[in-house]
Amino acid sequence: MQNNVIQAGMIAGLVAWMCSLVYGQNHPPRISNFEVIHDSAAHRIELQFDITDDEQDDVEVSVGLSDNGGETFLAPVYSLAGDTGYPVAPGPGKVISFYYTPDSAGMSNYQIRLVVADRNPVDISSLIALVDSNRLKQELSVIEGIRHYQANPSHLEMVKDYIENQFVNQRLQAYRQPFLHNGYNAHNIIGRLPGLKDERKTYIIDGHFDTVSNSPGADDNGSGIVGMLEAMRILSQYQFKYSLKFIGFDFEESSPTIGLEGSRRYVSQGIKNYERLEGVFNFEMIGYYSEVPNSQQIPAGFDVAFPAEYALVRNDSFRGNFIVNAANDSSANIWAAFSNAASAYVPALRVISVILPYNGIFTPDFRRSDHASFWDANIKAIMLTDGANFRNHNYHTPQDTLGTINFTFMSRVVQATIAAVAELAGIQNSTYQIKKITNEMVWSSVLHEPACSLRIVRSSSTAFTVSADQCGYTGFTEILDVQGKRVAAFQLHQGLNTIRLDKPIAPGLYFIVYKGLVMQKLALYR
Repeated sequence: MQNNVIQAGMIAGLVAWMCSLVYGQNHPPRISNFEVIHDSAAHRIELQFDITDDEQDDVEVSVGLSDNGGETFLAPVYSLAGDTGYPVAPGPGKVISFYYTPDSAGMSNYQIRLVVADRNPVDISSLIALVDSNRLKQELSVIEGIRHYQANPSHLEMVKDYIENQFVNQRLQAYRQPFLHNGYNAHNIIGRLPGLKDERKTYIIDGHFDTVSNSPGADDNGSGIVGMLEAMRILSQYQFKYSLKFIGFDFEESSPTIGLEGSRRYVSQGIKNYERLEGVFNFEMIGYYSEVPNSQQIPAGFDVAFPAEYALVRNDSFRGNFIVNAANDSSANIWAAFSNAASAYVPALRVISVILPYNGIFTPDFRRSDHASFWDANIKAIMLTDGANFRNHNYHTPQDTLGTINFTFMSRVVQATIAAVAELAGIQNSTYQIKKITNEMVWSSVLHEPACSLRIVRSSSTAFTVSADQCGYTGFTEILDVQGKRVAAFQLHQGLNTIRLDKPIAPGLYFIVYKGLVMQKLALYR
């Protein structure tokens, strides 16, 4: 049976490699000359843009509207028309229009996201090849050390900052969920990568960063945290249909009862009202590995509850050379996604997979990590673990150090997780641009580089100001429409210029021209 699994994995890996030869040179489509025309009176927006694709593939075009400063692009749009959906042929002169419901607070928080995606597959093999065992080791050297709110709070706080900074460096939406526990100001550290098609659907990769009071916690759970950070670093370089979140949980340890306080607080208070959690991949100790016979102990009753899986371990002389993939009944799809990804892309990783009935209440050793908080809230989750104290004899001791970690094994677990999450979250070849909707008249691109920077602000329907503090230009200046017709003329002076018109200028594209020389291309939104 095991040889068949290995052969299937080799065949799938060969197919993936062949696909990479076919698709490896594909480039995402590109957006250029993106303009936004805003008719605030009619609450109508028109987008004008060009699409370029090296392979000349038809593309899918979508639009999102944000009314919360870009946190989400879920504001409703109406009467969407034009070059949107699939298929759209690459080329110039694309136009999309839609209507929106204005916010009483004004347009200051409104943004538009234009997404162009082709439907060529992304090579997963090239994705997981980016996992770097040396970087895992380097990061674990930073994380290692007692991370306990009483025994070593300074290192605990440093690790929190480190995780948050990694999220910020990869341009995620990074934030903390604070909560008070045992008199300590605890924090879950969260990074979000919004999806570009349906960002409500969300997949999570997590690990807890705290330790017990006497252990440097290289495996428990420094391995899980650096694994999560490595997956985050790689996945954040790509774009997805659905959202990804990466979470470092506080207070998984250090509880007078059963722990898991950070994940419980997240499940009860930290899930956004727009989010639909589709699956959680919980890293709980993923770094300890042994080929020594009898190095793997078995929880009581495991042989009775899971006789086939027990036989796999027994027939390999109880070696601790596998990762456990544990799910409850409702999490079977992500459980299968991980096992299938491991077989297809990381055949060297041995996986023992179990599904636990009744949320694992009859197998409590499989509930000893943050995935259980999600199970209890009817959210799909799996635990990926090296077996904790059933394999790692350094568990919760001062000997749980970096020198005991197998970084090749850890890398393979991270690779399989990246592959599974990338496929579930809909990795895609896409490009997007975001523009703020403004009530100002501003230039959108420079056609000729002037010796200064101009700012044109519309103060009313028949007046605007031109700020030219650093300009060397003075004299006759015009504003022309796209047909070259003059709509305004004035004398440009250094400093602030106030220009009054005989009649309003309609929304559209214009050019500011100084003595016959085009200085700026302008988009008038209102």
